[in-house]
Amino acid sequence: MRTNDGWEEAKNLVKERADLVEIVREHVDLKRSGFRYLGSCPFHQEKTPSFTVHPDQQFYHCFG
Repeated sequence: MRTNDGWEEAKNLVKERADLVEIVREHVDLKRSGFRYLGSCPFHQEKTPSFTVHPDQQFYHCFG
C-alpha cells in the first residue's frame, strides 16, 4: 500500500521553493497589508477585495 509520505515531501518542497505571492501576482493585483497581501479573488467576481495571501505560511484564503 502506498503512503502519502512522498506526496507530503513533494508538497513541502514546492512550498519551500515557490514564491506564492509572485505566482498569484501573475493573475491578481495584490497590495501589501501588514504581513499579508490583499486583492480581488480570482475565483469569483467581487467589488471589495477579500482574497489574502500569507507569504510567511505559504497559503491563501478568500473571505468572500
